Amino acid sequence: MMGRFYLEGPHEVMFGLDDLNNAGLRTAVASDFNNGECTAPRGTVWSAIQDIIGLRNNTHHFKPITSKEIMSNLKVAHTLAVMFRDEVRSVKIRQLRDDLRKEANWQYTDIVANEVPAMAPDYVWAMHHQRFFEYVVYETSFTNPTWLSTPDTAVFDRAARLWDTRYRRPGVPR
Repeated sequence: MMGRFYLEGPHEVMFGLDDLNNAGLRTAVASDFNNGECTAPRGTVWSAIQDIIGLRNNTHHFKPITSKEIMSNLKVAHTLAVMFRDEVRSVKIRQLRDDLRKEANWQYTDIVANEVPAMAPDYVWAMHHQRFFEYVVYETSFTNPTWLSTPDTAVFDRAARLWDTRYRRPGVPR
């Protein structure tokens, strides 16, 4: 499996904590970054750089993650871009966050709107929803995710449980 994603091996994945420490970023002063334009305290810069490790892990270790996790990763990247006064990247990341928020709201609205029609035995959810339901079923089989415990997100759990009674996996009926 590893070879499928990293043709030459896991050493291709860089910028883990050891890589950051070995690059001397922990001891660099803030003015060393971005041609001296970063004026944040060294500890703040180092903390922001460490926070980027989660983004790096989610980018390089393929696993399903929630839009909330993606949003959190983008917020970290946005904070770092602002700290380094990188306006171009800051604007791009802000746009990604806005686009994700709109898409998540649209998907939520779509699931809510189709919850009742999906009770019909011949109803077929869109494939991206089926993949999401598979993730929900998997997650809830091991833990009780807090993100499913609010009144707004309970619809995901209900829809996923109904979907699970009809499908073995996305696109494959029982």
